[in-house]
Amino acid sequence: MLAGRLRHRINFQQESLAADGQGGATRSWSSRAFAYASMKPLRAEERFYNEQLNHTGTHEFVIRYRTDIAETDRIKFDGKFYQITGIINPNERDRQLVITAKEIKA
Repeated sequence: MLAGRLRHRINFQQESLAADGQGGATRSWSSRAFAYASMKPLRAEERFYNEQLNHTGTHEFVIRYRTDIAETDRIKFDGKFYQITGIINPNERDRQLVITAKEIKA
């Protein structure tokens, strides 16, 4: 892996639920870890739903290998949020992780 390609600083966020005092829960996201990544868009879609045009995209992030990332996390990068849809450890060599993620509205 060439270190020069890992030029984007991304933030992994973990969801937590806190009781709201009325029997429900409030969802919040907190930073879990930062990493440098390469990022490239894989696919973009436009859909017309509820009389609105919605844009979504799928992206691929490549980071150095680490064990503290879960598919339940989300990525914050450049003011946008991405829901992780898959994490791959290529060839099971523990050198890098390839993360696919779908852009979501915050």
